[in-house]
Amino acid sequence: MDLSGLSFLSEADLKSRLTSNELRLKNAQSKLKDQTALVDENKKRAQNFVDLFAQGIVSKKELEGSSKDAEQAVADLEEAKGKCKDLELTVKAMKDRLSVLQKRKALSKANSKLIGSFETRKQNKSKSRLPSKQKIESKSSLAETASDKSKK
Repeated sequence: MDLSGLSFLSEADLKSRLTSNELRLKNAQSKLKDQTALVDENKKRAQNFVDLFAQGIVSKKELEGSSKDAEQAVADLEEAKGKCKDLELTVKAMKDRLSVLQKRKALSKANSKLIGSFETRKQNKSKSRLPSKQKIESKSSLAETASDKSKK
């Protein structure tokens, strides 16, 4: 998988692909284990054929065939190792990216809460600073009474 495209995936898509790649990795690791056993088996068989050829029991063609099988098993093992390593790196990159997305999401929620509480405090302060309607009316009536007294 091209890892450069990970930054463009949504969290849901990333989780889906991560699950898929984890399954692929598990299967590849199982095949790697089987391939390792096959290499050991083919190497033993090739060694037995060397001994049997020396005793004249098997032909040179059979000896060469067992050697080729052993060599092919080793090549397949190396390929399986490479596939496992690639999948491990992909899974790790996906987990790292998912972690970043989840941290950003958590920070965004925390920031929203902070902004919300700041706005609430700001509104509460502005409400307490504004005189109530009754205070305004009583102040205006006091002012009228004072002006009436000064006229007299």
